[in-house]
Amino acid sequence: VPQVTPAVRRPPTRLSAEQEAVLGAVRSGKNIFFTGCAGTGKSFLLKKIVGSLPPKSTYATASTGVAACHIGGTTLHAFAGIGSGKAALEQCIQLAERPGVRQHWLACQHLIIDEISMVDGQFFDKLEAVARAVRNRDEPFGGIQLIICGDFLQLPPVCKANEETKFCFQAKSWRKCIQTNMELTEVRRQTDKTFVSLLNAVRLGRCTEEVTRLLMQTATNRSERDGILATRLCTHKDDVEITNEKRLQQLQGEVHTFEALDSDPMLVKLIDAQCPVGGRVELKLGAQVMLAKNLDVSQGLVNGARGVVVGFESEEKG
Repeated sequence: VPQVTPAVRRPPTRLSAEQEAVLGAVRSGKNIFFTGCAGTGKSFLLKKIVGSLPPKSTYATASTGVAACHIGGTTLHAFAGIGSGKAALEQCIQLAERPGVRQHWLACQHLIIDEISMVDGQFFDKLEAVARAVRNRDEPFGGIQLIICGDFLQLPPVCKANEETKFCFQAKSWRKCIQTNMELTEVRRQTDKTFVSLLNAVRLGRCTEEVTRLLMQTATNRSERDGILATRLCTHKDDVEITNEKRLQQLQGEVHTFEALDSDPMLVKLIDAQCPVGGRVELKLGAQVMLAKNLDVSQGLVNGARGVVVGFESEEKG
């Protein structure tokens, strides 16, 4: 693994030859999927692509709220307007035919999808069929130009335990929709070569002893920004709950308890099974918190956004 260079270099502001080739393919109207490892400038290029297309007919989306926030767009699910897409095709088409949603589908000429690795293949097939139906056009994806970005060696689609994971490139409609596949290979991020090398080693599953040693060195780091501590990842939910409870107990002050108000006891078990948050939440001043739902992507209030409790207000004050 290369050592960190002492000189801090500014990130490149001009496109590389590879990036120019991708942008050229987009401008020529091709449906394109481009990928690349960490540091190759996928996000930088995507912002350039967004800026080069007509705003009124271009919709920038991503599989997650965090990724959508980074490109100034919305989630793919919010754009599509068909919920989870698990319903029958006819029902999904009806949902997409609603006035506000239908307007998006008809106005869209260029659809950007970032972090494609987390988009389920069956959901992609459903979107493709919905696009043709709502737009009343037989071309793949109803004639919408697709600009898709991501890395299939990163996070896979989120599926239930009894469901088979199906990547987007395994979707039935993928090959007829995507005309061009391009890979960015030139690492543009020169400010932290060691970090990029670590990411790429993990990406390929090649965790040598040296890579493992460097990663373990960061385990005790207490990096903090605006009072927000680095996220600690655990392999099991029980470990998460134990860790969070221990951290909460270490804080001084009064515990504030919030309990869900359930109107239908028959549905409580079903809701609890599908909701990432329990029916009872205990907080203290200074507690680390995380949003579990997209509230306002444009304001950064997305699923996974982190924060710190700075105070409590009574219900009368809102």
